Amino acid sequence: MTPHRVGVVGSGRVGRETARLLVLHPGDHRIPVEFRRVDRRAAVGESPYSGSGGIRRRRERRKDLEGLDTVVLCGPQDVQMLQAGTALAAGCNVVACVDSWSVIEELRTLHDFAAEMGRTVVLSVAASVGWGVILAAHGADLVGSIDEVSVASVGVAGPECRARRVHALRTEGHEWVDGHWESSAAFSGIELVWFPPPIGAVDCTRGDLAEVRLVLDAVPLAARVVAKGAVAPTGRVGRLKRSRDAASPSVTVVTVSGCVEANECSTTYSVVGDAALSSAVLAAEAVELLSGGVEGGVRGLLDLASAERWLRAGRAAGLRLLAFDQPN
Repeated sequence: MTPHRVGVVGSGRVGRETARLLVLHPGDHRIPVEFRRVDRRAAVGESPYSGSGGIRRRRERRKDLEGLDTVVLCGPQDVQMLQAGTALAAGCNVVACVDSWSVIEELRTLHDFAAEMGRTVVLSVAASVGWGVILAAHGADLVGSIDEVSVASVGVAGPECRARRVHALRTEGHEWVDGHWESSAAFSGIELVWFPPPIGAVDCTRGDLAEVRLVLDAVPLAARVVAKGAVAPTGRVGRLKRSRDAASPSVTVVTVSGCVEANECSTTYSVVGDAALSSAVLAAEAVELLSGGVEGGVRGLLDLASAERWLRAGRAAGLRLLAFDQPN
């Protein structure tokens, strides 16, 4: 069987964990995988839509991606638009570990270009966003009418992830309320959220969190969609900053409230595990799905497979999946 050749851009914890899942556990995949580290500079070229200039540099950088079937972007998100465009131009699929809404919007503009190239860009692979969407879709399948989907997350994979999360929480965001968007001020709506061990209770706030828009895409009939987050529990941020390689717990909690057979109910789901592993599981599973052929264009996780498939992948990789039923 022909190997699916994969390049990983980014040498941080998420990139290394993705490589580990692809290389050290080939038995978890139905197809053999060839892994190659890609220099970040090689993957950053001019946008396919840029004007004059940069054509020679773009061609040189595309040569470094030749022979690859899929490129997994695990580096800084501010250059992922350029990286994705360069990878598509080189004939590669793209798996983007991204949770910034502004970057997701940019990457979505590559849809026509990706479809023209016959390649696929997979979005929302970062832990809190990806698992938030998966858990919300899973819960929605079990509820007749959905009153509210609430997402809360805590934990970061490293310093860059922490800085991005802090920026999101410091930026005004939006919530979906009764069929329209309402603005939510940065660091507003402080709520003490209980997360499963090892986290416990953490103060979470609103911000510019991509979970709201992406969950609404997955559960369009929800009357209300809200998201809150925190960087890390009090007292743990310092330890995270001192060690770039230290494992950091990450928990995403999703509560779906609605009615089942005219009875009000509320069910809470959570994914618990190392922050880098939580993202890497989604990236590695996306690579396997792409190896089987996916329609070209920009796709979300649920466009590739059902929520149940992603949950099975998380459980197989060692993530803890929990559910709490709360009949009213």
